[in-house]
Amino acid sequence: MTQTPNGSVKPPLDPSERLRVYELLWAKLNQEGDGIWSRFNIILALHLALLGGFAFFFAADPHHPLWREFSAGIASLGVLASFWALAVLKGLWVWHRHWKSQLVRFEEQLCEKEGWLKPHTTLPDDLPFWRGAPGATQPVFFVLLVVWSALLGVAVGYG
Repeated sequence: MTQTPNGSVKPPLDPSERLRVYELLWAKLNQEGDGIWSRFNIILALHLALLGGFAFFFAADPHHPLWREFSAGIASLGVLASFWALAVLKGLWVWHRHWKSQLVRFEEQLCEKEGWLKPHTTLPDDLPFWRGAPGATQPVFFVLLVVWSALLGVAVGYG
């Protein structure tokens, strides 16, 4: 019998129930990973559309009275979109790491009882140089933030 934090006692899971919980944790981890990459693709498409809009207005007639405002406005939207992307994707990576740690903890308990291998305890998150990394998607949007900031400076200072 195991005791829960609120003091109640629950019977141990039988092997088929433990395997079902493991399958659910694995499915949740995959769902979180899929969510990260689908949002990454959508946000990257938004940035490419903004870059296309910026290039269109920047290549237009610089003597138009609203030329600078449109170019600076699109570059400002790019800067805001970069900050938004960093925040959204950081939150998604936090949840991904949470479910991965839950899976690893459950695996350690399950493998000790059943004598199975522990496939997730040696993934890159356990390597010292990887610990604390911002997630595989974050560097892309840091670079885009720098690019958008430079383009904003060019749009404001040009003409």
